[in-house]
Amino acid sequence: MILSCRLLLAIAGAVVLFVPGAAAVVGDQTDPVRDAALPCELVSTQGGVSRAAHNIVHVANSCGVVGTDVELQSRKDAAGKVHDYAFVGTMGAGPRIFDVTDPAHPAHAGGYADSGWENDVQVRGNLMLATYDGVNGEDSSASTCLKTRYPTAHGQGVDLYKLVFDPASAKFDVQLLTCVANPPGGAHNASLNPNGKWLGISNCCSDWAIDVVDLRNVDSGDAPLRYRLIDESKAGTVATTGDERCPAGASFKCVVVRNPDGSSAGGLWRPHDIHFSSSGTIAYVAAINSTWIVDVSRVLNGVVKPIAVIPNIHHGGTLDDPHNIEISHQADVTSDGKMLVVSDERGGGLTNTGCNTDPSGVIGGLHFFALAKIDGQPQTATASPSHPVSLGDYFIPNPLMAYDPLQPAIDALPRSERACTAHVFRLGGNGSTSAGPIQAGYDGVSRLPRRLLSEAWYGAGVWMIDFSGAPKDTDGVAEDSRTTWGNTLGWNVMPGADTWSAKEYKGSIYAGDMLRGFDVYRAGVCNGVACSTAG
Repeated sequence: MILSCRLLLAIAGAVVLFVPGAAAVVGDQTDPVRDAALPCELVSTQGGVSRAAHNIVHVANSCGVVGTDVELQSRKDAAGKVHDYAFVGTMGAGPRIFDVTDPAHPAHAGGYADSGWENDVQVRGNLMLATYDGVNGEDSSASTCLKTRYPTAHGQGVDLYKLVFDPASAKFDVQLLTCVANPPGGAHNASLNPNGKWLGISNCCSDWAIDVVDLRNVDSGDAPLRYRLIDESKAGTVATTGDERCPAGASFKCVVVRNPDGSSAGGLWRPHDIHFSSSGTIAYVAAINSTWIVDVSRVLNGVVKPIAVIPNIHHGGTLDDPHNIEISHQADVTSDGKMLVVSDERGGGLTNTGCNTDPSGVIGGLHFFALAKIDGQPQTATASPSHPVSLGDYFIPNPLMAYDPLQPAIDALPRSERACTAHVFRLGGNGSTSAGPIQAGYDGVSRLPRRLLSEAWYGAGVWMIDFSGAPKDTDGVAEDSRTTWGNTLGWNVMPGADTWSAKEYKGSIYAGDMLRGFDVYRAGVCNGVACSTAG
């Protein structure tokens, strides 16, 4: 691990140099919702000085929304100037679009006012989508499309939008294309396959399924639900809403997902998030109770072929061992296909609130697996997609945070606690759902080297991590004693932070935050309050 100049060079310099077994069952407390953000007058005043920071500078904030996921894209205006855009998911305000060409001054560039508990936003070319679910099937959306076209769907599903870009104003007109209802479970997350032909909707907490939506005629407003890839324990059952998960006469067909050897995988398949190979033929599925690698090259024919299943308890012992995984939340493959990074949302974003202040506590972290031979790591000699090999795990060191001046305001909100566990990250060299751009000509690819990542850590803010090798303490950052792979490059914890996602693009880190809204950061050589200005 090298000093702060490495982080600065990795982000800023890479803009120029970038080359593109056992089940652990947990409760349904993932990705907790909020129905209110902090008031703007507090975020812009008391919320402007970092509580803890090292080598990551806070640059800008746009407040007043409950921010969730973020995706990035670039376009040219009428004069040929390239504009960068952040697409921000929200809870209750619909997707928002910001022009971040000047990262210090995000400017409104479009949006769509469809309220509901929106977890995820996805963008591919001129297609944008927002997901809605109530975690356990309860109605959580006021989507006009879902309510009007599918009145018995409990507001569960996905809205699909057409992005109409105006080169003269460099802004977007967002138009509703259609919506896809997928009761009873809804759309906790959704991932656009990079080939643009289909969409995978993840429902981890009711149906335990991936719903496969055919997008080949989406420009005409046609997006039928074709298949439901479902856990064996849920097939043929009825949800708490009274809806059958695999109803007779449905427009879609249920396909039970089994282990690679054909045996039962009941209880293991709880899809939460999907990442793809650059070709789109392999899916990496974070499935809460396990992590999967699946051949999806024939998914539109209803055929999937599991390649490997990584059990949550892969280190021996029990879940009390932090080197095991409680909640497989996100599983992304590196741009060279050699490593798989899995985040553990331990505590489900609700109970894990300690921010590593207790050295004996069990906290969520990042887990690294080799899918091919890694130089200097002899244990990976036999590693392959069908035989992932554990490299080690990363846990944030204690950030030693100052008192949060916004805590009294947070205490007055309907939900006052803030989690402190690993959440949404972006690997260097990756775009929305795979290596490289999700669609040619729109960029959106992280400029970080392929062994660096940006990570949101809920109440512990935004982090930058080098996962090229074993931890070192030679740069002045003492790593957590449980870390066996990876090194901390920087962090920034702003007042009121409850950071959902953090994704680097062209030298800046764009973060959706449930309390602060939308934040922009960049690399810098700084510590503490010196990281609170664009400087």
